[in-house]
Parts: sequence; structure tokens; C-alpha cells
Amino acid sequence: ALSSIGEEMQKILNASNVSHVEDQDEVNRVRESFARCDDSISIGNASHAVTKEEAHATCRSSESELLQSKTTDCGEYKLVMQSLDPPNCMGSLPTNPQHTDLAAMLSCVQQTAAWWHEFNATATNSAESCDQAST
Repeated sequence: ALSSIGEEMQKILNASNVSHVEDQDEVNRVRESFARCDDSISIGNASHAVTKEEAHATCRSSESELLQSKTTDCGEYKLVMQSLDPPNCMGSLPTNPQHTDLAAMLSCVQQTAAWWHEFNATATNSAESCDQAST
């Protein structure tokens, strides 16, 4: 009776070992599938991250160039506006002109008008460059 119990126990152990080996093989296959999937995801995410980092670096570089351009353009606009230098005759126009002063005053007005026309064009272009520069 004991020998038949031993034989039955051996059969149970053998069946358990076979089942264990089959189960372990299945676990190993699933683990390898997960590992391949993780590798694929890691490589994809790394590639995606590198692409995003490169795009960000390019954007920051462009932003820096645009800021430099805006700083330059707006600085030039400020310099233009600070360089108001009308004809000297403007400072010597009489407040109570005599008839003999009128020809000189007209000449000064004409010089000033030409100067304002030129200055207006320069100032307008500078203002537009500053306004259109973006950051």
C-alpha cells in the first residue's frame, strides 16, 4: 500500500513539474513580449523626445533672433526720434516779423517743410519696422 501511495505521489509530482515547466514557458514568453514592447516604446519615445527638443531649440533660436531684430529696429526708431534737428532758421524766426523779414521767413518755412517731409518719411519707416518686428 505504501508503494502504491509513493507511486501516486510520484505521478502527482511529475505532473506538477510538467505543468510548472509549461506555465514557466508561458510566463517567459509573455515577459519577453513585454520587454520587446517596452524597448519599442522607449525607442519611439526617445526619438519623439529628441524631435521635440530639436524643435524647441529651433524655436528658441528663432525667438532670440526675432527679439534681437526687434531690439535693433526699435532702437533705431528711438534714435531717429531723438535726432530731431530742424533747420537753424527755426530758432531765429521773429515773433513779431516786419515786412522785410517775410522773405527770409518764407525761405525758412520752405526749408523746414522739406526737412519735415524727409524726417517724416524716415520716422514713419522706422516706426513701421519697429511695429512689425515681432518676438
